Amino acid sequence: MPPFAVSYGARWVAVDLEADLRAWARRAAREVLARSGGRPGRREERRVAAVLEAAAAVARKAQDASIALLLYPDVNERVRAVVRFCPVDLDDREEDEAWAGILETLAPDLPGLPPAEVTDIATSAGLCRRICQRVAVGQGSERPVYEQLAYVWVFPEQSAGVIMTTAFTDLVEAGRWRPALDALAAGAEREPPVEGPQHPAGPPGGIARMAGPRGGSAGIAGPPNGPAGMAGPVDGPAGMAGPADGPAGDGGAAGRVGGAGVSRDSPPGAAGPGPAIEARPVLPTSPRQRAAAATLGKAVLRAEPRTGTLLWVRDPFFTWAKGRRYLLALPATGRPGAVTSLCLATYTLRASFQTFITRLLLLDRDGRVLAAARPREVDMARQVWPPELFAPLRAVGIGLTEERFADARTLNRAHPGASPLWWARTDPWRAVLGIALGVIMVAVVAAIVRLA
Repeated sequence: MPPFAVSYGARWVAVDLEADLRAWARRAAREVLARSGGRPGRREERRVAAVLEAAAAVARKAQDASIALLLYPDVNERVRAVVRFCPVDLDDREEDEAWAGILETLAPDLPGLPPAEVTDIATSAGLCRRICQRVAVGQGSERPVYEQLAYVWVFPEQSAGVIMTTAFTDLVEAGRWRPALDALAAGAEREPPVEGPQHPAGPPGGIARMAGPRGGSAGIAGPPNGPAGMAGPVDGPAGMAGPADGPAGDGGAAGRVGGAGVSRDSPPGAAGPGPAIEARPVLPTSPRQRAAAATLGKAVLRAEPRTGTLLWVRDPFFTWAKGRRYLLALPATGRPGAVTSLCLATYTLRASFQTFITRLLLLDRDGRVLAAARPREVDMARQVWPPELFAPLRAVGIGLTEERFADARTLNRAHPGASPLWWARTDPWRAVLGIALGVIMVAVVAAIVRLA
């Protein structure tokens, strides 16, 4: 067993793989809520305990896991990822041979999907290789696409290795939380530090140490000692894609969430092959922002390479209204009015005090606005439209820029159509006063005409 430990922060919760699951969930819920501040009632404690218990049940399905962690950054949201650490027996193989065997098993070539991305990451435990692969699940021409992640360490002097695994059913979520997983992997240690709390499964924040798994070390290839399965997300299937003679890992219950990519077979004459890419805003969770969350929940940006179209459904102004739909062209079509870039434009709304506003713009090659999201206060906009949300759209030739402007007038000059009513937004109170004077003048003229 390699002397392996991983340090984790407050957004992570370590799962006790041996204790009574329900009792552990109640204890962990109290610790998580204490971390978030306040004095929640029993109903809130039961709710969080149920969330943790369901996610921990997924993590405990794999008998070869030695450490299991839950990514749970916000008690008002769901568990974002289930991560398992599994020891691997290298069977006295040399380092190069061991790496080759693991990569062949964890990153097979899958028909119709791009090859796995292998990235080297420097950690305190030595070289770690991150394997990122997308897998289409199911049959037929339209299938959900999941992203599977594995972080691998090899220790040839001990003929052992460690695999950290997880998966996402939502490609947008995968892009959003991959940095958190990279940071977790970077915190791995060959020898755990002496200082700090040490508990293989306990409250948020601490050091999790590698212990012998309940089922023994996993082999590199082939059942029944195949590689450790991919830890499944709470809301979707999860098994790690392996070779034809290897089983898939355990996972969560089948399901899908908004924003997951969809793989479609492209017919002859299509604008381009590849899976559809969908991006949805990150909804605010504060009770004060329920109305904003209700309207933003109707917004979606979906690129269809098969048809060469980009569907944009704008967030409506009222919660009961439907979002306006725009069907635009992708850059691959070569049309003059195709969307070539997105822009997060921030400008100043001048009133009695300054307010900074950010708006998501869909631009053509000349910088003209084809469609736009509703303007949001800058802090909310950063939460709702984080830049990494749009990273998958690079595959269809759509990039993202962030620009700042002095006021709405300057914004509209740079990107015509971004703020048609710039004269009102530059100084709203003056605009209101002008409109009021105009109404008064119309009323006076109407009264004079009536008297005459």
